[in-house]
Amino acid sequence: MTRLYDMKLEDLRRELLRFRYDAQYKGRDRRVPLQAFAAFVGVSRQTLYELMARRPLFDLTPRTRSRIVQGVAMVLEQGLRWRRRQQVWEPYLPDGSLPMPPANAAAVFGGTLSARDG
Repeated sequence: MTRLYDMKLEDLRRELLRFRYDAQYKGRDRRVPLQAFAAFVGVSRQTLYELMARRPLFDLTPRTRSRIVQGVAMVLEQGLRWRRRQQVWEPYLPDGSLPMPPANAAAVFGGTLSARDG
């Protein structure tokens, strides 16, 4: 996971766009819906949309960056996906277990991740 935790703004943007548009993340048992992803990692979906649109009006706080990176790492390395259960998106791992969301502890990173870093 070391490489993922060194992600720059552009890397995060690219991965979020892949989750939204890439065929690898479409269809049954492969979905990564951004609204559900945002709720899972504990950030506003608007934050994700602004990041994807290349127009962050603010710097990401260390806590926000940490949560997004941890969520991206779970999707890429652990195979985290979502499925619909009675009109509700439910996260799950390939072994069928339910994942734990990123920790609510202090941020893993120091400083902020801004457009200057991307």
